[in-house]
Amino acid sequence: MCSNRPGLALKTPPAKWSEARRVWPEPFSAVALSIPETIRTCLVEARKCLHATAYTACVAMSGRGVEEMCRHFGTKRQTLFEGLKELHERGLLMHACMNGAMSCANIATWQRMPPALIST
Repeated sequence: MCSNRPGLALKTPPAKWSEARRVWPEPFSAVALSIPETIRTCLVEARKCLHATAYTACVAMSGRGVEEMCRHFGTKRQTLFEGLKELHERGLLMHACMNGAMSCANIATWQRMPPALIST
């Protein structure tokens, strides 16, 4: 008998407990150490801004990370758009990533433009 109560017996031993893990709030995933430090730092800062609901700062840090990526891969172009285009031409940036990066670059440009110059 496995209990002090008469007639109550456990037929199977209790299951082992699994490793404890946090489910909520969802834990941050680590930024891969294979990413160069200058780029990784920008991504970590962007994530902090996102979770602090500082969305404009998040976009700025994400853009800085993209700029660092262009520098890391030695693009020779002067603008971010041209640097991304060069990475795409060299096969280092997928087409979908290029489109997403360009959308972010356009949004950042629109934020700096006077409202009268933005066509709707």
